[in-house]
Amino acid sequence: MKWYVSRNVLRIAHLWSGLLLAIPFILLGLSGSLLMFQPEAPRWSLPYASTHGEQQSLEAITAAARASLPNSTATRLTMPDSPGEPVTVRFLPNDAQRGQNYRGALVFVDPVSLQILGQIERPRPAQFFNTMRTLHSTLYVRTISDRSFVGWMGIALTFMCISGIVLWWPKGGKWRNAFSVAEDAHGYQLIYDLHSSIGFWSLIILLIVSVSGLYLSFPRTFRETVGIALPLGQTFVEPGNDEALVTDYSSDLDLAVDRTINLVPQSELRDIQFATRPGGVMVLNLSPQRLGPRAPTITVSINPDTGDIAYIDDHRDYAVGERVVLWQRWLHSGLGLGIIWRVAVFISGFLPLFFATTGIWMWILKRNAGKKRRSVTLPAVAE
Repeated sequence: MKWYVSRNVLRIAHLWSGLLLAIPFILLGLSGSLLMFQPEAPRWSLPYASTHGEQQSLEAITAAARASLPNSTATRLTMPDSPGEPVTVRFLPNDAQRGQNYRGALVFVDPVSLQILGQIERPRPAQFFNTMRTLHSTLYVRTISDRSFVGWMGIALTFMCISGIVLWWPKGGKWRNAFSVAEDAHGYQLIYDLHSSIGFWSLIILLIVSVSGLYLSFPRTFRETVGIALPLGQTFVEPGNDEALVTDYSSDLDLAVDRTINLVPQSELRDIQFATRPGGVMVLNLSPQRLGPRAPTITVSINPDTGDIAYIDDHRDYAVGERVVLWQRWLHSGLGLGIIWRVAVFISGFLPLFFATTGIWMWILKRNAGKKRRSVTLPAVAE
């Protein structure tokens, strides 16, 4: 009896939480799915690097880009994500162009032929994505500080996932139709089977998305909570004197990259941030092999004048808890684990709409059925 009462209370809480929070859940889900296109948007306009063969040196590629914009300063070189894409070199505007709302330029270089494939002004984020980002991070609720309102929506979604799996749990061990839709299901039973079976199969992805969203809203609290169960701590490697002593390669970019790759095994170059002022450092961002270009990067800081490596920030050496915290942003954005994970996160943004629709549909059908039963059992009016 106690279990029946507890289950009934949980069902009521699950129902009314879903009804009252349906619109915020739907807006957060759809805006999140649409935001997944933002990192891909710049790639849609990339020119095709059609030349096949061995890639030219990074020095040669950078020199070709600089020759096309002699009065600007190269700030970043980005390697292609896949074959057929160019190397992209970002430039800062010169003194004459500053103050004219000019954000600099992107130069696209064929890494094999060194042909300049195109040059565009560095694009600004589209207004559509700015709107979606604000909607997803704040729901345009300005009276709540920071992102706490959306954070509480993440807590509510986590509750919906946990309560949903408890309510889904088959009674009396009847597991036969628990994972799919019964062949003869129709009406209320059909909608219920769709709601519960898809809820089961999407539980893990929804939990990961909602929990990682909590990190984005409450980063300090999330980290402290993880630290209760798992060790935290970051490791920054400072190479010894023997490793730091090299011949001068301040003008040999390829030597700097090769040596860095040797110090950071199982990694590949993603981009280079050039030193743009005297005494500045050059930063190399590497991606771990097998995880692809969208995974968290490994950062190496180098003195461009002497070749000394200041430090290596390799997240693979972090404590377990620190790695769990680090990965939350990437997991939430669908990055770092390949196309299957990316598609799964994209689809998960449409699930709140599906669950709200089927949940409200079940509620209406049940109410209508209850009204019919009451009308049948009412006593006839005496004549």
